Amino acid sequence: MDFTLKVPAGIHVMVSTINEGDITVENVKGVVDANNINGSIKLSDLVREAEASTINGDVDIEYDKNPVKDCRFYT
Repeated sequence: MDFTLKVPAGIHVMVSTINEGDITVENVKGVVDANNINGSIKLSDLVREAEASTINGDVDIEYDKNPVKDCRFYT
């Protein structure tokens, strides 16, 4: 099952999934928090701080510019 959400660019996005689901977040200008178990996380075109954590999956992050606050990424 796939979900596609369109939200205002500056919103704080929090997403998570378990077992075989992948997370992709693109073009969000607000803070992003993503958590996954048994799947990957891809965050692209970010400009603010982000946190991504996965167990048994890859984390792929791309920024448009350097964030001004600390970011955390775990796998």
